[in-house]
Amino acid sequence: MPFEQRFWARVNMTDGCWIWRDPRPDGYGTIVANGKWLLAHRVAYEHIVGAVPDGYELDHLCRNLACVRP
Repeated sequence: MPFEQRFWARVNMTDGCWIWRDPRPDGYGTIVANGKWLLAHRVAYEHIVGAVPDGYELDHLCRNLACVRP
């Protein structure tokens, strides 16, 4: 299955948060791409918005660490 299809299949989109199914115990979603573990919220941001600028850090304004909605 292509990475993008595999990624979005693990997201439960609601009117508010887009919840990553089966997050890690610390609450964050992760996925493997090319043998490397990636944070799901960063993958979603970079896919929809673009690269995270140097020196910036993404924040879950909804306070839900499993949310991947940019």
